[in-house]
This record gives sequence, structure tokens and C-alpha cells, in this order.
Amino acid sequence: ERTIKYYKEIIEKFVNSFDKSIKQISTNEIRNYLSKYVSSVDVINRIVDMLFKNNLINEELFAKSFIDDRLYLSNDGKEKIRLKLLEYGISNNIIFEYLDSIDDEIWINRIKKYIDKKIKTNHTSSKNQLKSKILIDLTNLGYDNELVLSLLDSYVIIDEDIKKKEYLKIKKSLEKKYSGEILEYKIKERLYRKGFKDFEGDYYEE
Repeated sequence: ERTIKYYKEIIEKFVNSFDKSIKQISTNEIRNYLSKYVSSVDVINRIVDMLFKNNLINEELFAKSFIDDRLYLSNDGKEKIRLKLLEYGISNNIIFEYLDSIDDEIWINRIKKYIDKKIKTNHTSSKNQLKSKILIDLTNLGYDNELVLSLLDSYVIIDEDIKKKEYLKIKKSLEKKYSGEILEYKIKERLYRKGFKDFEGDYYEE
């Protein structure tokens, strides 16, 4: 029969292969790794208990390290980080202990930084379309929907130059087929579908 020492050596080999402290590895990671070598769930549970009792694994440290990494190395929001930690088998109590200790301003600044970047790099979307895309992106990244909407509402996005560019591009594609008021109607119909509004008196010429 394999000894606890044997399995401990397996775990240590696993840790070394990832070049990180054993305390920063979650229980789920250890269980998954052990299952390659051990068929008995009872034996795996005994090994994990032994590692806990000897302070060789620490899920609180894992959660804290994971959250710190996501804050510095990703755009992930609170909810996405929480769900990822749940996948690793970390309890909600431990997760929220660290997530709730993070100042709200940090999450707000992360959202603003993302919005600023998207506005700066936008060259084709209307302000309405852009805001919609940003809201979807940030919600998928795990940020609070209402908080994102509130911050987006504080931005004044000017899309006049983009609207002019799109107007001329659409006009060029349609003017061989349409002319006059019908052409203008078709152009504005296309622009409206792209999220551009406020057409009254807007006529652009190359």
C-alpha cells in the first residue's frame, strides 16, 4: 500500500512543476492531480486532510493570491473572479472575505480605464452602439451592470466625425442605385441601424 509520504512526494513534484508554493494551490487542483495516481476518493481525502493539518495547503492564501493576480494581470471584475475561484473549490465565505476587502474605488477605476480605452480606440461605432458594446463587455467581465451603466452615463461621447465618415461611405455604396430624397432616406436608415441619430439638417458633402 502506498504511504502518505509517497503521495506527499507526488504533490511536491506537482508544485515544483508549476514553480509555485504548495500553499497557493487549491484543494481542487490537488484532488485533480492526485486522481491521476490514486483511484480511491477516501485516500485522496486523507491526503488532503493531512496537507491541511500540516499547513501545506492554505485556501485563504490561494484565494488572496489568485485575486491579486487577476487585479494586476486581467480586466476581470468581482463576479468573474468569484466564479473562477468557485471552480477551484474555494468557498464563498473565503472568496468574499478578500473580495469585500477591496475598495470600491478600485473597481470603479478599472471600469473607467476600460471605458476610456474603448472610447479612444473607437473609429466606427456610434456613441449609442459603443456604449452598448462596452456595457456587454464589462458585464461579461463580471462587473456590476448598474454600476457600469451609471459610469457610462457620466461620459459625453462625440461621434459626429464618425457619423460623417459613415454617411459618406454609405452614400458612395448607394448613390449608383438611388438619388435625391430616396438616397438620403436610405443613408439615414442605415445610419440609424448603426446607432446614429439626430439627422435633422445633417447633410455631408465630400
